[in-house]
Amino acid sequence: MTRVRTRLKLGLAAVLAILVTVCGYSLLSIQRLVRTDAWVEETQETRSVVLATLALLTDTESGQRAYIITGDTTYLNAYARVEHRVESNFTSLERLTYMYPVQRARLNLVRPLMTQRLELMGEAIDARRAHRGAAVIASLLARERNVTDSLRRALDDMDRVELAQLGPRRERAETQANRAMALVVIGALVAIAAALILAVLLSRDLDRRLKSEALFHSVVDVLADGVFVRDMTGRIVECNPSAAHILGLSREAILGMEEGTIACFREDGTPLPVSMRPGVNARASGGRTRGEVMGVRRPNGEMRWLLVNAAPMFAPGTGEPAGVTTSFADITRRKEAEAAVREHREQLQEFLDNAGEFILITNADGRILYANRAWRQTLGYLEDADVIGRPVSGFVDPACRARYQDDQRRLISGDALHDVETTFVARDGRRVAASGDSNCKVEHGIPVAIRSTFRDMTERNVVQEQLLQAIEQASAANRAKSEFLANMSHELRTPLNSVIGFASVLMRNKHGILPPQEIQYLQRIHDNGRHLLSLINSVLDLSKVEAGRMELSLEMVDLGDLVRATLAQMESQVHGRPVTLRAAVPATLAPFRADAGKLKQVLINLVANAVKFTDKGSVTVRVTEHPITHDPLVLDVIDTGIGIPLDRQEAVFEAFRQADNSTARRFGGSGLGLTITRSLCQLMGYRITLASEPGAGTTFSVALSSEAAALPASPSPAPRFGGEPAVLIIDDEADARLLLSQFVRDAGCEPIAIGSGEQGLRLARERRPALILLDIMMPQMNGLEVLERLRADPALAEIPVAIVSIVASEQRKRAVGAVALIDKPVSRTEIEALLRRVLAEPPLDKRGALHALLAETVPADTTVAP
Repeated sequence: MTRVRTRLKLGLAAVLAILVTVCGYSLLSIQRLVRTDAWVEETQETRSVVLATLALLTDTESGQRAYIITGDTTYLNAYARVEHRVESNFTSLERLTYMYPVQRARLNLVRPLMTQRLELMGEAIDARRAHRGAAVIASLLARERNVTDSLRRALDDMDRVELAQLGPRRERAETQANRAMALVVIGALVAIAAALILAVLLSRDLDRRLKSEALFHSVVDVLADGVFVRDMTGRIVECNPSAAHILGLSREAILGMEEGTIACFREDGTPLPVSMRPGVNARASGGRTRGEVMGVRRPNGEMRWLLVNAAPMFAPGTGEPAGVTTSFADITRRKEAEAAVREHREQLQEFLDNAGEFILITNADGRILYANRAWRQTLGYLEDADVIGRPVSGFVDPACRARYQDDQRRLISGDALHDVETTFVARDGRRVAASGDSNCKVEHGIPVAIRSTFRDMTERNVVQEQLLQAIEQASAANRAKSEFLANMSHELRTPLNSVIGFASVLMRNKHGILPPQEIQYLQRIHDNGRHLLSLINSVLDLSKVEAGRMELSLEMVDLGDLVRATLAQMESQVHGRPVTLRAAVPATLAPFRADAGKLKQVLINLVANAVKFTDKGSVTVRVTEHPITHDPLVLDVIDTGIGIPLDRQEAVFEAFRQADNSTARRFGGSGLGLTITRSLCQLMGYRITLASEPGAGTTFSVALSSEAAALPASPSPAPRFGGEPAVLIIDDEADARLLLSQFVRDAGCEPIAIGSGEQGLRLARERRPALILLDIMMPQMNGLEVLERLRADPALAEIPVAIVSIVASEQRKRAVGAVALIDKPVSRTEIEALLRRVLAEPPLDKRGALHALLAETVPADTTVAP
């Protein structure tokens, strides 16, 4: 019994010893297992952060490229969020690699690369926003691509190190687990107590395992890339949510799928055989497959493009193949962006190559970086290789080379050149004249490229030279014709004067020896001679006008008296005919400055023409006056004659032409009257038009003023100024201020005279005058500057300003905003007319003021009804 007890005790002792030993070894194994699992967790978490950082690279790169291509700012959302996420990832990596100097050293290389890449991305985006050109953006993208490649390599190195450690650590964890299980089984067989203790320890270990597995799934599930796990038969046994989202399927539909179930395609759109898919290759070869691009079609028919990586899985400890893990990123947007970039480049290249102009881009040294097809083909160079890299000066005519090189120096210094002319030399020796514009692109103060656009001027120059020669020949012929006509007219008038004079002498029949029949013959000789003399005088007048030898003699003319005197002189032409000459002249018509003789000749020609083509009715001379100033605006000659067809109205102003041949046969005439009339009108600055209808008469209108096109429908009442409105006079000459003040005061207004622009602006703000009379030529601040400041001040912009200066008409284009331009010396009549026109009318709004100015400065066309 004692022996049994002893044995039992020994057995218990042995059991206890074994139990203690098993427990000790079990605890040691479990600690090692926990530590190994922690390493595995750190490795997996490190890989997850690295992969997430790589995914950020892809997202930001896609968003940036899409924005640069399309200009759509929505693509920058990923870029805007990346900085915070990258910093968070680096914080996690610093924590995870704290105890691993090698990985920590790689991380120290990755951080500046990421910072540099973000800076380059920002510069490229800023360049796109500033439209700095494709070359700048391409340079930034190239630099960014180099940094990105370095960054990817560094991150891939970190991932490879972690992945290399993952397998051994997992094997170590499996070994530790197996050892712990063996000790637990032995302990369970030895004693229930040891089994219970081991069960507790195993339960704890199991919890840790489950937590570790749950952590692994949580990492995989948040990845943006899709992940498949296939067993050795090719069936999918696990997938993450991103895989289901990318493929457009549910997780339940994906699990259990065989190889070949999902349709895959190459980049050219052809089906991808199952044997060539990355997962199959990885399972068959036992090696990794990286960076494969293939397309998959979703159930809704949408094509998605994937960047696929595949790696085989091996059973822990045995190293036997256990399956394949496949990860894939959706790069559809990147593919679309790349396609859009290619299309844009192709369109740009096609546009540049098909442009009719010459387009050249050179570096700062003048060597060709790009030459479009038009330039190359014109010079006889078919391939880019024939010209790229060669200096442009080598294609320039030696006679123009020095000037061209000087232009290049000006461009590099910052000047933009326009209408630059040069001559290129073609391969066959032809000279090609060109003209165009050039500018230099500068980055950070350094000239980068010179861009030039030229037009082929060779044919135009030839045509222009031919045209100039033709014009010169025509001018010479016209001068010779005019000189011939002038000389010939003089030679003809001398004998005609004798013919007419002697015929007049004989017609008197002083001795009474000529019978009546012969006197009638002499009368015909006399009349035809005078007609011929009139014709010669017309030809002489026309030749003088065309030769530019006719001068104006300007004076103040009373148009009403001129019209009445002319009609009285021509009464004999309608004597005995049912035609009445009438004058419709306003009694208040004011005198105006004109050449009385030539204006009378115009009136005589128009009335004579109207009388000749009017069998019965009337010929009326009507004058239209300005409703306020009473200046004559339009002179109309209206008849009730035969009229002129619409298609022949322009021909009546041509020399020796009438409406048609029947008119010439019926009414006679040389056809020079209206030609001379229009020439005289053009000489005096008038514009003549006609309105006619066959059988209803004709109206010839002579516009004597540019205001003729803006006549009011009815005369305005005479202005009445109440309360002596103030008129501000700004003029540096004391005599001018005194004279203008007197004119203003006589008109019933209050003059305020000042001698400088600054003081004038101050008084304008204080007094708010009804009108400002402004001189231009003043010291310190000239009148144009004063006008500009008046118009820029909202409080003064509505005050009407009239320019009164010796250079008023010369500054018409610059005096924008002035209501009138009056040249010195100024008369009382002009000032009174101005005051009546400005102060009697309500203020115009800005659009009305602009129309008023245009009406004064731009000659208006008189519209004539057919």
